[in-house]
Amino acid sequence: MISFYKPSDAKSQEIDALLEGAKQYLDKKIADGEWNQRNIGWFRIDIEETPEMAFKEDKTDQMISGHGWRKMIGF
Repeated sequence: MISFYKPSDAKSQEIDALLEGAKQYLDKKIADGEWNQRNIGWFRIDIEETPEMAFKEDKTDQMISGHGWRKMIGF
């Protein structure tokens, strides 16, 4: 899972926090033994720190990507 986020943008922070919450939820379910271990990588990319990773220069875009599917959210 990858979150491309812009720290200065409130909506971007909100979506990045949602992804972080999902990670914590998944990790807790696995730690509690309720779910089996998953092979998931979690990455966060600050597009203000690394602007070459941004999708559009004038907008904050975030992408959440996983095996076999992709969801892009543009603001």
